Amino acid sequence: MKIAILEDDMAQLEYIGKLVKAWGEKEKVQLWVDMFKNSGELFMHYSPGVYDLFLLDIQMSGGSGMDAAKEIRRQNDDGSIIFITAVKDYVFEGYNVGAYRYLLKPVDREELYECIKSLQGKISEELKICFETEEGTIALRAKDIFYAEAYSHKTIIALSDKKYTVSENITGVFQRLPHSFEKCHRSYAVNLAHVSSVTKDEITLDNGEKVPLSRRARGDFNKKFIAFYRGSGNGTE
Repeated sequence: MKIAILEDDMAQLEYIGKLVKAWGEKEKVQLWVDMFKNSGELFMHYSPGVYDLFLLDIQMSGGSGMDAAKEIRRQNDDGSIIFITAVKDYVFEGYNVGAYRYLLKPVDREELYECIKSLQGKISEELKICFETEEGTIALRAKDIFYAEAYSHKTIIALSDKKYTVSENITGVFQRLPHSFEKCHRSYAVNLAHVSSVTKDEITLDNGEKVPLSRRARGDFNKKFIAFYRGSGNGTE
């Protein structure tokens, strides 16, 4: 998960940065955190899609976080935005840029953690994962992957209508996939978001393709599948 923090008060910037990094360690989530003192610094390093989450201070000298958010949206970037502010006056203006939440200063650690945690599932869906193939490196959105299949010491990554053979075993691949993926067989991991039906020994995916469900995996897989579609799993736990 890549996070940009924009805050012109250095003490606050370092404090928020420490909170975010501590959350990543606590949740065992790999984070890339970039911290910026002004909008100019942010946009020197910015391009659409680089950051999954923006933590933006609204009231700053030399360009507000609200202006930064408008520019981010102008570039068709749908990264999640959390505003940090000392006042509540900007709440309605934030709707125009699709702000997820407002956090009042001083930022409460548990409230910040709850915000990031609740966004983790959404961010995971948009997460791009890099894989090495014989043709070179590819970057695929996790939500576009239907399943991963062990193939000798390599792995087949299956999309709706295309497959790639990557030079990594399925154990390594599975460890890098978000929690919407579940093992259904020692050689398969499927994306629960693309499962249309489950029988005693077979799983049918949205594109009509079928993958095996082993007897050993059946019980746990069915529980995860039901929980996912009831919303309690939802790829975020």
